[in-house]
Amino acid sequence: IWQSNPNGEDDDYALNDTTIKTLYTALCGTYTIGGTDPDFSNFTDAATALNNAGITCPVVFEVRDGFYDEQIKLYEISGASSTNTITFRGESGDSSLVALHYQTSNPSNDFTLALTGSDYISFENMGVLRTNGTYSVLIQNNSDNVRFESCRLGHVISPNTSVDKNLTFRFNNMQGYDLNLQHPDNTTAGTIIVEDNYIQHLTITNSNPVSVKRNRIASPTGYAADFNVNRCKNVEIANNRMRMLTINTDTIVSVHDNAIYRSEYGSYNWYIRGVYSENSSFVNVNNNNITQSLTYQDYAYTRGVEFVNSKSSNAYYNTISVYNNGSQNRGNNVGVYLRGSSNKSSIIEHNSITNNSAGGQRYGIIVEAGVDSIYIRKNTINGTNTNKFGRGIQIVNPINVVEVDSNIISNYQSHGLYIQVPSNKCKITNNTVENVKDLGIDLRGSNGVVTNNTVNGVTAGSGINITASDTKVSENKFLNILAGTGIIVNGANNLVANNFVEADGVGIAKGISLQENGSGSEVVFNSINITGTDVANGIGLEVLGGNNYKVKNNIFANNGGGYASYISDSLKGDFDYNNYFSTKQKLARFLDTDYSDFNSFQLVSGQEINGLTKNPFYSS
Repeated sequence: IWQSNPNGEDDDYALNDTTIKTLYTALCGTYTIGGTDPDFSNFTDAATALNNAGITCPVVFEVRDGFYDEQIKLYEISGASSTNTITFRGESGDSSLVALHYQTSNPSNDFTLALTGSDYISFENMGVLRTNGTYSVLIQNNSDNVRFESCRLGHVISPNTSVDKNLTFRFNNMQGYDLNLQHPDNTTAGTIIVEDNYIQHLTITNSNPVSVKRNRIASPTGYAADFNVNRCKNVEIANNRMRMLTINTDTIVSVHDNAIYRSEYGSYNWYIRGVYSENSSFVNVNNNNITQSLTYQDYAYTRGVEFVNSKSSNAYYNTISVYNNGSQNRGNNVGVYLRGSSNKSSIIEHNSITNNSAGGQRYGIIVEAGVDSIYIRKNTINGTNTNKFGRGIQIVNPINVVEVDSNIISNYQSHGLYIQVPSNKCKITNNTVENVKDLGIDLRGSNGVVTNNTVNGVTAGSGINITASDTKVSENKFLNILAGTGIIVNGANNLVANNFVEADGVGIAKGISLQENGSGSEVVFNSINITGTDVANGIGLEVLGGNNYKVKNNIFANNGGGYASYISDSLKGDFDYNNYFSTKQKLARFLDTDYSDFNSFQLVSGQEINGLTKNPFYSS
């Protein structure tokens, strides 16, 4: 035993009974802390033994019930390994009865328990809490294999100054507190496990792999706050209850079976998202229940799932609801939103999306310009009513392959499908659009394929407006067009073939309208049935301009008594083999003259040499 003279004298070997330091032998086995006749009266003594002597076999500290107002720092313990582990365990098994709880303000050393390079150490069934400070646990200096299980914890931090790896947090009560596990950029910590905790916020960075499962707050119906997992790899986020998930610069991420709910009141520029993925790759978001609800004063928006510059990121089998009850008609609210030129090869499939926003605009799915290769399939997209501007699916100038197939879109005011197609690799097939107000399909761009879709119920507009060029629109059904036109052709060199149009109502009811920009288009083998009762505005075929048309083998039937055809320009192109029928023999109005005699119409138009005037007897 050596102690410098407390009186400052040069006696190198002076003894003083009140300041003698104990030399500990290495620990091995089970020890007690606190209570009656313990091996260590408190955590400080146990920590001193560990830090100075180390261990030679597995060591367990059984901590007796009690309140220990201490600040502890553990360093790298000599002898600790995957075999020789260190465990601090509440002896009673009840974490509410034993607590290491430091209460003194200490800004320069703000922690209750600091693990500074500590390895293979666990804490079970006890509390580690902090009063008059911030952090209950500080993990630093490349600590490895640290585990907290069934503990009560305050804020826990692993700052981004060292790689603290293989960290496990299970069954802990961190109600109202945050878990912040960060690591330096350009490094990768080992396994991070955060499972079955009551928790507030969660942040994890630069780790591989990561497991975040079954975390929430203490209320079985409540939700934790925001989870952030950034610059990580091989991530699974499952069965959590939270407000929002942010994924940034991650690779291989599975987000599934979570309940994500947020309801906020915000002001100017308030944005909320359920799942937000940016600069990430191979992200799968599936089987989640996502609700984002916002009441705001001014410009704001809500998002269910948003992919920004995320490669091979998919959303499928999610139930998504977005709602904005703002007083201003600003901002947009979107179920699934894809943007950024690095977004590539995404699948949006089998999702149920509901948007009932009273403020701002309603969208089911938006794909912005530059997104490369997108597949949107078998989603159910519901705008709930037609009272607010909105579109079911909006795609503008994507790159390469675009497939929109077998979606059900209903109850939107503005458009069911708003598509600006880039090439013949863009295919809009087998979709159903129901109960829209203004327009079922707005088709722009060039070279796309629109086939086997059904638009059923347009209350104040048209079935499809084709301003695109060189597109193929075939085998579609446009039904219950109540105050508009089934097919508007106002783009050049399109093929409109084998479509069925049924327009009714008491006002405008038109089958196909050829307009001034529709030159060079082919309109062939279409079946038109007008049942609208307005004899002036019920029209099978309308020609308002354009030239070089090929219009053949169509049926233009008006069973409401109006015109089979209404032609305000001379017929420029090839019109033949079409069947014109009107229950009141209004076969054509050509250049301001009505014709009930088909021969007369043939003579003045110079067309329809092989035309017919037969009742097609539509049964449906």
